[in-house]
Amino acid sequence: MLDDLFIKEKLLSAVELLEQIHLGGTLTQYKAKVALKTQTLDVIVEIFNPWNGTNEDKDEENSKEKQEAKATFSKHYLKYKSGNAQVVVRETMEMYLKITKPYIDAMPEKDVKWMDDILNGKSENSRVICRDSDAFVSLVAKTWHTHVNCEQYTDQSQWKELMSTQNILDNLHIIAIIGDKTLRSVRDLQLQKHIVLLNEIKRQTLSAIAKIYNVPSHFLLVFVHYLPHKKNISVTKAILLDDIIDHLQMDLEFYQKCSITCRVKKHHPLCAHLQHSIST
Repeated sequence: MLDDLFIKEKLLSAVELLEQIHLGGTLTQYKAKVALKTQTLDVIVEIFNPWNGTNEDKDEENSKEKQEAKATFSKHYLKYKSGNAQVVVRETMEMYLKITKPYIDAMPEKDVKWMDDILNGKSENSRVICRDSDAFVSLVAKTWHTHVNCEQYTDQSQWKELMSTQNILDNLHIIAIIGDKTLRSVRDLQLQKHIVLLNEIKRQTLSAIAKIYNVPSHFLLVFVHYLPHKKNISVTKAILLDDIIDHLQMDLEFYQKCSITCRVKKHHPLCAHLQHSIST
């Protein structure tokens, strides 16, 4: 059991906060790393469900705010409990139309507000490395924890000098967010203008990376994330962007026909539905 004095004088002063997620109600989950000179601590935090076994009055239980809080808590609680456990699923076009697409269509706008704010220039401007009007924006991912503080060092020409080459090569993580809200996943890519857009994202983003970090394009792989975890496409991982462009150049309807093999985390809402579809 850690005493209050140790927490205040030693632990809190050594904590670097990496992520903060509101779980609903008064609960917040924090992710942080702790560096102490004298000792190493393994900290295990268990989350409890504040709505289990409570005697709330009916009006409060049925309130919209309370229901949203419970849903938010449940989502993050499942993520916490399942860890990194994943299953491999081969999604057919039929599965996409019956399961995945309705899930994407039902995503609340509040879940993608952070991307809209970035696209509209309302947030994360210090992290942006290139922007093409309303078409897309590319920026330093928050998961690149070893990156210099973008708000503190606003001159991007300084970034390379403040980080080691090995740090950049080992951790480089840039994401691109597309402005066209009709492009919610790779399945929606089906027009010639989409090929032009993907090529432009690749050209401008790789050019910015080379200029800022002095990393040439032949050191980099560019991916598109699938299954989608947000409503707009996030160019991050999973399917090689060059392969997607080639597939579309051969057949614009490629992603309306093909099956896609992907890994799905067990806590993901789609996981159980996709597995059930395969077994039936």
